[in-house]
Parts: sequence; C-alpha cells; structure tokens
Amino acid sequence: MHIKLIVIEGPHEGKEFVFREHDNFLVGRGSQAHFRLPNLDRFFSRLHFLVEVNPPNCRLLDLNSRNGTHVNNEKVLRAELQDGGVIQAGKTLIRVSIQHESESARRSTVDEMPFVDEPDLHSTIVPEPEELPPEDCVADGNKNGDLIGDLPTNYRELIAQQDQPIRGYELIREVGRGSMGTVYLALRKRDQAVLAVKTLRPAVVSGSRETQRFLREASVLERLRHKNIVSFREMGVSGGMLFFAMDYVPTENAHEIVRQSTAPFPIDRAVRITCQVLKALEFAHAMGFVHRDVKPSNLLIVEQENCDLVKLADFGLARVYQESRLSGLTMTGEVGGTVPFMPPEQITDFRHAKPTADQYSVAATLYFLLCGKPVYDFPQSASGQLMLILQENPVPIQQRSADIPDQLAVIIHRALARDPADRFKDVSEFYAALRRFK
Repeated sequence: MHIKLIVIEGPHEGKEFVFREHDNFLVGRGSQAHFRLPNLDRFFSRLHFLVEVNPPNCRLLDLNSRNGTHVNNEKVLRAELQDGGVIQAGKTLIRVSIQHESESARRSTVDEMPFVDEPDLHSTIVPEPEELPPEDCVADGNKNGDLIGDLPTNYRELIAQQDQPIRGYELIREVGRGSMGTVYLALRKRDQAVLAVKTLRPAVVSGSRETQRFLREASVLERLRHKNIVSFREMGVSGGMLFFAMDYVPTENAHEIVRQSTAPFPIDRAVRITCQVLKALEFAHAMGFVHRDVKPSNLLIVEQENCDLVKLADFGLARVYQESRLSGLTMTGEVGGTVPFMPPEQITDFRHAKPTADQYSVAATLYFLLCGKPVYDFPQSASGQLMLILQENPVPIQQRSADIPDQLAVIIHRALARDPADRFKDVSEFYAALRRFK
C-alpha cells in the first residue's frame, strides 16, 4: 500500500509524490519545504501546510498559513485525507490517491536509513561501557548493575486486582504513563525477576507481518548495555498488545522532580545529570543507535548518598515505533511531552534522525532542568508549536534565569542550534564543553 499526492492543477501540474512509509511532507515557498513553490504560486506561505502519511492513514495540518488551506472546497485547520480528496492552496490543487499493492512489491524505506538501522550482529564490535571518573556515580545493586527495588508487601493482592494481559508476566501496579504507553512494575513468572513492563496497544490495526517486522526492528535494542541506559530484556506481543520488559528503576523521572520542586535544579547537579546522559549517548552513537526521544521524563534519577545516578529510558523505541505502520499518525496529533524537546530536523526529515538530533534534545532537557520551562513559550496548537521549532530561535536561557553563566548559556544554545551543522561535532565534544560546570 502507498499514498500518492498528485498535482492536478497549478504551476507544477503533473508532479507526483509517493509515500510507502511513515513520513512528513511540508509544502510552501520556504527552503524547508519538501514541495517548494518559490515564485510560481505567490499565495503560498513559507510553510503552508504539512501532510503526515502512514499508509493508509493521511492527515493534513495547516501551518497558520496566510491564505488558508482547503480540502474538498472546505477551509480546514486539520483534516483526515481520504482517497480521491483534493487539497487546494493558492493556485495549486493536489489529489490524494491511496493505492494497494502486493506485499512483495512494498519497498522498505527502513532498510535505506543512512544511519545504522540494524547493525550486523556478526561484524559489529560492541564497545565496553567506559569507566566513570571518580566524581561520577556508580550503581548500587546486584553484580550486573541492575537496580532492584523492594516489592510492596501486598504485591500478591495487587496482582489479583490488576488485569493481566501479558502472557508470562504478573503486572503488579502502574508506575508510569506516557504518550507511547503504560509502564507497570511486574514479575516475570519463569524466574520471578522484578522488571518494568511497558505495554503499548498499536494505534492502528495491522497484520501479524507488520507486527513481526516491528519486533525485529525493536529487538536490536536489547544489545544496548550501559550503566546509564535502562536495558531492554525481552519484547513481544500478547493479546494484541505489544510489551517491552526492561530493567526496573525504582525512582522518579527528572520531569516529576522539577515539577514537584520549589526551584529548578542547581547548575552543578543539572550538568552532572546531563553529562551522564551524554556518556550514555556517546556509547550508543558509537554502536549506530539514535535515541530520538531524549526528554526529562525519560531520565530516571536515582538519588544516592554522594550523587545522582541517571538511567536513560526508552532508548530508540520511539524511532522504531514512530516509523512503523503500527503507530498511526503522531506528528499532527495532539502535541504531547515530546515536542518541546524535538529538533527541527525531526519534523523536516522525519525518517532520518541522526546523532545531532539527540544533542539538541539533551540541550533542551538541560535548559528545562535549569529553568523549569521549555526552550520556547509554546502556544496550545500543534501547528503553532511546530512553526516555532521550525522558524524561531529558542528563548535565551538567561532571560529565564539570570544566574546562568555566560559560557554555559553559549554552550547550551550552540547545542540548540536549529541547523545541525552549527551544533557540536558530537556528544563527546558537548560533554567536554559542559564538564567544567560540574
């Protein structure tokens, strides 16, 4: 199955765009648009509208355009696009065509990712986690470095009260909920291991082949073993629900800690936390993995006697899920906790997030830890939020907090540059610049 957008009237009549995988398509006069009409249709805005496609789903979001966008002769801010529907903006008309094809004819754009998508398990050398310097934390726990929390004394009673949809596991209680799913404290039946289980019900109904493909893509994440990364243990599907078993880290995330506190994090603590995240990313990037969803709620902070230990959660899961057909449409839906930490290229180049994208998200997270506010004064609308990320520079951090040193502000804003080429060369260079503020 694929979606084709065909220009049927206007200066570019006859031009076609074909989509077989989850992607974004920007239309306008500006340089960031995928379909550009620089001088041929002056009724277009710089960024006029965005179409998110994930066959067979297709949705349009008007990007606060000056002259508006019409679908089937009706002016819209957002619209679900159907086969045969016609988009009109300026002098240009675009017809939507949703076409079915045999499974063997499908082209897997996932296999064309320029950055490593699924490393060769036989040829890739997995680097050992680097020893942390003396001033950083080491994990308390068992010989494998896993953090084990005490089970509630009434855990058997809680199990009896809880729905049990995951074969092989006993869910005890909910410990977290986010845009991608719900996380439970759980016991694995075969060995009574205490784990966290994230459950995720696909946004769209899909066949077993697509589910198995997604699980194959996700299973490579089990190879990530680092003291600052929450490890995946196993994953599968049970009762139509995807599940991911991972290390259980009995603590709160950074977003919760900031929201419950009367003041943002002190500079030295925020930087120490960020440096541990950068070390985790340095390890993962060397193996060809991009997280794609670094944000405060994915930083689990274990407060120990001398310092914090940081565990980065959901590593790579967002990328694999968002690029699959199982995710439905995400970018043009209700904007959640991820967007305030999203770099511009995750909108304009949806499928090809690179390590520099993680660098931006880390800087946006550090900004939040230091100020208690995101890098933009975001409006409520999805279109308004996306336009800020695409076209405006972040609010200078020293306007949020005058106590931020000049040099630290420069470092943070370099990593927040909208052009990836203007950021640090890699997360190692970002780490080297930051560590003086620990």
